[in-house]
Amino acid sequence: MSEHSRDAEFANASDLDRLTDAVVPLLRLDWPRLPDPFFPAHLPVALVDAVFATPPACDAQPPQVFTERYCRRFGLERTRVDPLELPPPDTQETLSDLIAHYGALGMDTMEEILGSRAPFPGTALTRTAYVLRVARELRRIGVEVLQDLSARTPRTVRRALRTLPGTGAPLAHRILMYAGDDDFVLGDGSVREFVARATNQHSVSPARAEELVRLCAHERLLSPRYLYWRIWSEDERAP
Repeated sequence: MSEHSRDAEFANASDLDRLTDAVVPLLRLDWPRLPDPFFPAHLPVALVDAVFATPPACDAQPPQVFTERYCRRFGLERTRVDPLELPPPDTQETLSDLIAHYGALGMDTMEEILGSRAPFPGTALTRTAYVLRVARELRRIGVEVLQDLSARTPRTVRRALRTLPGTGAPLAHRILMYAGDDDFVLGDGSVREFVARATNQHSVSPARAEELVRLCAHERLLSPRYLYWRIWSEDERAP
């Protein structure tokens, strides 16, 4: 092994050790488990969860309250039977189905069903109306079910939602987290900054940040998506 290779291997190991130490305060004392929104049975369910979970809190109620109201009204299971397997596409409610609910019932009735007329942050739209806007934008890029979203790159999804008013980027990240598999990590700003701080570097590339977070998760016997969520959530709560 060359001297350069040994130096690079040592640097990589040091970075991983520092990151592993840095994530300890983020981890819960009980056995870490991703919340229910990370295992949606239908893409519309993931959208409702994501829109109503975007800070600040909506109507001082937990986001799942609104999603459960939607599922009860339209006879849907909120979470899938097997957390590690997406339901077959032909068993899922599609984004076209969600959009059709709005067309058939009207916005006022949909707001009554979800039980909220609170605005989406940074907009004059209610969160209920924002769900419809997100669904339309994703359908424009050919997304209907969970498998369709998983097949799109994060960049494609972010670009599709970039034209929406308000906090489009955090919402796109949340939707991608909810619909991703357990190996999902996105080298976005919050993760790159966290990894850079933890490893005493000025900056870290997206690919390197993703690699280190996955390696760190495996070292601690965690789902990479769980660790990504904990880092991302901590950054979202920061003042």
